[in-house]
Amino acid sequence: MKRNGIIIISVPFLNHVHADPFDFQRWTDTKWRFELKEIGFAVEKLIIMGRFFSHFAQNFKDLFNAVERNYRGGSLLIRIFAPILNKIQGLDNKEFVRKDIILKNFHGGYFIIARK
Repeated sequence: MKRNGIIIISVPFLNHVHADPFDFQRWTDTKWRFELKEIGFAVEKLIIMGRFFSHFAQNFKDLFNAVERNYRGGSLLIRIFAPILNKIQGLDNKEFVRKDIILKNFHGGYFIIARK
């Protein structure tokens, strides 16, 4: 890559972060920063996508989709609960989630911009 070249990375995480910054087997934000620095990139922006309530809501959406695939009436569950679950996901934007020791460490993924 040319000097001053930019890399854009978007990757799912789909688990809560624990043991960070000493957990080097999961691609946490700390690991991304470390690995990119090792190969000569400076992280300009790292955005965490989705936190606890996104995980919570997505798990139920996946469950309801599984019910729909396997049982009659499953689509009714989705129609009833999807709007509620979408609202619940919005709680991730609240300050209490971003500051809570547990809730802030659920990550849905990362969007990263780094420069060589």
